[in-house]
Amino acid sequence: MSKKSGYLVKTKKGKVGRSFHSRRSSVEGKTPVYLETEPLTYSDKAILCETKSLQVIGYID
Repeated sequence: MSKKSGYLVKTKKGKVGRSFHSRRSSVEGKTPVYLETEPLTYSDKAILCETKSLQVIGYID
């Protein structure tokens, strides 16, 4: 498993982002999601989302 592997996710507000397996530790029950700023480019800062509200739309190896 690569350090950059993770999930492509969609938030409950319809924003697309990614999460990391290696940084998967939750913060107060929420998952850090790095939002897509342009195609295949993601923000350096994460937002915290309720894990149950995230929809997995893809995988990153």
